[in-house]
Amino acid sequence: MECQSLLFGAYLSASLLDPDEVRFGQLLALVVGLSLLLIVRLALMLVGAF
Repeated sequence: MECQSLLFGAYLSASLLDPDEVRFGQLLALVVGLSLLLIVRLALMLVGAF
């Protein structure tokens, strides 16, 4: 994992991407993914209750 993070850091420093924007995108993707997971689990629980 550390090697991948070093490679990713080297890629970001060589590219025109803003590291803060990349971090924000990663956090946004994580929040959206967790929200979708919770919604699906809630829907399955509600369907199983009937």
